[in-house]
Amino acid sequence: MRLIISSPHLPVPPALQEYIDRRAQTLPRHFDRDDFELHVALESPSGASKRRFIRCLARLRVPGTVLVANKRGQDAFGAVDAAMDALQRSLDDYHQRVLIGSRFPKKYFVARQVAEDALPALVSEGEAVFAPEGEGGAAPEAPAGEMPAGETTEPRTS
Repeated sequence: MRLIISSPHLPVPPALQEYIDRRAQTLPRHFDRDDFELHVALESPSGASKRRFIRCLARLRVPGTVLVANKRGQDAFGAVDAAMDALQRSLDDYHQRVLIGSRFPKKYFVARQVAEDALPALVSEGEAVFAPEGEGGAAPEAPAGEMPAGETTEPRTS
């Protein structure tokens, strides 16, 4: 992972650099770490003393998209913490979208595969039971292209 820390108006002490590096190593749990680029920018806007805060803008470039988190805190460590937590949530959501392969829930994905005869289906009492071939003997033949009552491959509009 490539890590870039920038702070035009604030000095970045070595302890903060190590903290950002430690937090950045926990981000890519689901992907290859070599493909990532993390850019962390710390800013301190001017203003009245009771309204001072540190803003942390973190951009994570993953294969296929860029995830952005813009958080603020009373100190730099709190701002980095909030931004890294937001990036972790965004990365988990992105991983789920990539894993499913479509914008529809998993039940529509499986129902579509059964309709296309990619998965064998056992139909009993109106419910579909999905079973892999070769376990527990041969699977009984189900009518090709039929789905249980009430199940469709189209998303619901209401």
